[in-house]
Amino acid sequence: MAEAARILIVDDDVAWADGVAALLRLEAYAVTVAADGREALAVLRRDPRYDIILLDIMMPDIDGMRLRMYQRQDPRLAAIPVVLVSGAGELPERAARLGVKHCLMKPVEPATIIELVHRLCPRRQQLPA
Repeated sequence: MAEAARILIVDDDVAWADGVAALLRLEAYAVTVAADGREALAVLRRDPRYDIILLDIMMPDIDGMRLRMYQRQDPRLAAIPVVLVSGAGELPERAARLGVKHCLMKPVEPATIIELVHRLCPRRQQLPA
């Protein structure tokens, strides 16, 4: 069986992040949650083998905008696709400035997140029948 696709959720709303992580784990993804950009950078620098990052914009310390800038500057991290998931205004404009192709405005339906992740992570592990 193939290794599960790996997803990093970066959001300071712990309840939201944990809820989405639980849903994605039910879909056979390997999920890590980071509470802010600083924690996410530490996770990514320790092991950059993530298939996608679900990233909030508004967080304390290192916000999503700064995290994305750091990610783009690091050759080991630059190619990891990012989905901005935020309630912040002007989300599509912010995504375009950061070179992010996908964004979801909170509140977002769980089915919408799952469908987008399925499209962006084609190598997800199949659950046994």
